[in-house]
Amino acid sequence: MQRAWRWVAAVIVLGIAAGTGGLYATGYLEKGIRYVQRQYGWGQEGRRARYEAAWPVAVQEYRQATGATRVPLGEADYPAKSTLTSQPDETVARLRSGLLETSYNEDWSRFAYDLLIALDREEARRVVQSLLVDQPWQPGLADAAEAVFGRDDLKQMLFSLPTWSQGVLIARIGRDLSRDELERLMLAYPNGDWPLQLTDYPERWELLLSLYPRLQTGAKIRLLEQMSRRQGQAQLDFAALLQTEQDPAVRQFLLLETGDDAGYLASLERDGFFRAVWLPWEKERALAARYPDSFLARGIAAYEAVRGLPYFEIDRRSVPDWGLYRHYGNKQYDCDREIRGWISFLADFSKHEGADDAAYRLGRCYEIRGDYPAALRALEGPLTGGDGEMEHHARSRIIWLLDVQLSEAELRGLSSGIPDAVKPGVVYTLAVKQLRAGRYADGAALLQAFISRYDGQNVITAGWRGDRWNFWAKVKEQQQQAARLAALAAAGDDFAARYELAAAVYHDEFLFYNHLWGGSRQYYMMDALLALQGDFDPVHTRWVAESNNYIQSAALFEQLSGAPAPIAEKAAYSRAMAFSRLYGFGRDVALWKPVADMREAALKALEEFVAKYPRSALAPDALLSLGYQTGNSAYFERIRREYPKSGAAGAAADKNRVWHFRTFYPFRYVDVTEVPPEAAAQAAAVAGKDGITAVTVGEWTYVVAGVASPSRVELMLWDVDGAIEARATALPHTPGPGYAIARIPATVRPVRTLEF
Repeated sequence: MQRAWRWVAAVIVLGIAAGTGGLYATGYLEKGIRYVQRQYGWGQEGRRARYEAAWPVAVQEYRQATGATRVPLGEADYPAKSTLTSQPDETVARLRSGLLETSYNEDWSRFAYDLLIALDREEARRVVQSLLVDQPWQPGLADAAEAVFGRDDLKQMLFSLPTWSQGVLIARIGRDLSRDELERLMLAYPNGDWPLQLTDYPERWELLLSLYPRLQTGAKIRLLEQMSRRQGQAQLDFAALLQTEQDPAVRQFLLLETGDDAGYLASLERDGFFRAVWLPWEKERALAARYPDSFLARGIAAYEAVRGLPYFEIDRRSVPDWGLYRHYGNKQYDCDREIRGWISFLADFSKHEGADDAAYRLGRCYEIRGDYPAALRALEGPLTGGDGEMEHHARSRIIWLLDVQLSEAELRGLSSGIPDAVKPGVVYTLAVKQLRAGRYADGAALLQAFISRYDGQNVITAGWRGDRWNFWAKVKEQQQQAARLAALAAAGDDFAARYELAAAVYHDEFLFYNHLWGGSRQYYMMDALLALQGDFDPVHTRWVAESNNYIQSAALFEQLSGAPAPIAEKAAYSRAMAFSRLYGFGRDVALWKPVADMREAALKALEEFVAKYPRSALAPDALLSLGYQTGNSAYFERIRREYPKSGAAGAAADKNRVWHFRTFYPFRYVDVTEVPPEAAAQAAAVAGKDGITAVTVGEWTYVVAGVASPSRVELMLWDVDGAIEARATALPHTPGPGYAIARIPATVRPVRTLEF
């Protein structure tokens, strides 16, 4: 008997060392064997443990080995490198993922490039080329590019890269560019939006200036501006250039540079403002004060007469209109007065620096009035007029109107009376709205018609990233996906096809995306959402519900609750995941529902899934998600107890994590005459006093805030871990009733005072 036990023990030890699993009798034994393997470095678990431990050691050793001298990438030598190169496939995959998806410091990036080049030079070339297009600011990228391509190859690549990437390479190989190559680069950008690094080499200025007569307006000004800004370099003879230059915009730039203020103002009177000529606000304000009869000063006075506020933003900082609200918040506009005023201003000062601001405000007033064709006509003005400050806002507002504000029927009514530049955006947006409505075949057909008619033409895209967004490539991908969904939808009651359709919607965040945003929707929403406080409208809820793929897929998965067991099970889990993914989707999702409501929906869906499908292979993952989202360790204990062999069991051993959320809570301001007596009584009680209270009547909750002064009151509401935090601010120099009333859907959440 003793001999038998010794044989069993020997076999178990061999199993531990070799990593075999044939003798695993229980989950506890399996767990114990893995533990021993990790502790003693035996078997598969031991190898995995050594590999994982080698990563931080390798980074540190690389820094020590290369800290004193710059070792060429791919050639660094340090002890832990051999451990990582022993598993090349996994290491290359990790390096690729880390470099493409994460922003690291330069030390880590150089370490990663060195290791990737040593393991797979061709993969390193692919990664570097991808980064040069999409993330040229990645630390160490220029060194890696030179290491894997060489300077001659980089010169050839230069002309196929976007401007922001060209600058990275020019900073490295600019001195090597021939006259022909420099000329080709300069003349490729007629407006002067070439990489700034082209002027980083003063020894090449004579060559660049030889191209000056062949440049267009913006390019001439930018070249002269970049050269003149360099300290310690020989000054350019602007006075001599003035004698021969005939372009009025370039002459204005030269007049400013030579200090001829009177000549500059005379040019403004005759030719108006040119966007290419930048005038610092300090200089502008000083000139207006010094020359009160000039076109510049007269336009400023006319602007202030319409606006009722100072022309210069710095002078508006003590009044409530300062900041982003002036662009987005409806309550910041006095449309009856402003429409008449801006029409008159633009008739007299269409070439003034403030024309774009005036046109933008005119467009916003028409929008608030519901005259959308007039709004779009006015909003086209800032795209070319004025000083360009409002171009981004105007572009984005045009897209906001098409994508958010206007229904499908209203879009179809825009067939006439709108600018030609906007019409392609209307056609495209109509196609996207078909997809959002679940009419995939119609959407695919309209997208194809749009592509056939406008392919390759310029369309109005948003201002921040639209110039870096491959609009037509994205739209063609969208059309192909729409055609695929149309085929799945045509399968009728085929549950497998319906699940595949719902899954496709779940996995494609850009399926319902309006690519006119050009990847900038979240940039715009960061500004717009704060101003939507008090201007919230049900239109915004409808827009988010239609355009969000997780909201749409959750509804599609719910429709499969009556499908056969395997499909119904997957659909129930996927629905819970869709709600969970909404948490981090973006700021605009709060316009659909408060984050706390989404969290409750996700937790409820996960609980229901585990209760209905306790034997599902997905049950431990659902419990893991519940544990992470609630911080309740009981979920982790249940995984370890009931699902010890699951992949979630290892993750459940990690420290608990609780997700906290704080996002804005949309509301609409209401007047005391619009509220029921209970809310009006609360307003009377807090008027002129510091205090915030809430009362629910029927389908609405009214948050009433008062301040200890007879001032206008601004409110901010936040959704914070199941409560609503309210902040009230008394606006200086603005008389008012001493209170404000916000209306939100009826809620049982406590309303807390954040500050006054």
